[in-house]
Amino acid sequence: TTKPVWAVHDTFAWIAEHEIPTREVHILRRKWSVSCDVYLDDAPHVVEDLIAHRPRATVCRFVRPWNEPVDGATDVRTWEEFEHVVNDLRDQR
Repeated sequence: TTKPVWAVHDTFAWIAEHEIPTREVHILRRKWSVSCDVYLDDAPHVVEDLIAHRPRATVCRFVRPWNEPVDGATDVRTWEEFEHVVNDLRDQR
């Protein structure tokens, strides 16, 4: 995620409150600098950067009123849809 320093605590609290399963949380500007199999973001410019810098990864766009489809991204509308994408990729291995 990309957050200002003052919002880091709130970010971790949100992750815990929503019981998001994770082993790592990276807070940085260049998300693509961390190698992942799957990425999720709702900011179009970040989704585009991820696709450009990590062409072998699955990049998911969290559909929101403020963003538009991005070529090469997988659209997800809910956490359940995102979990389904991740599980499908896991099962293909």
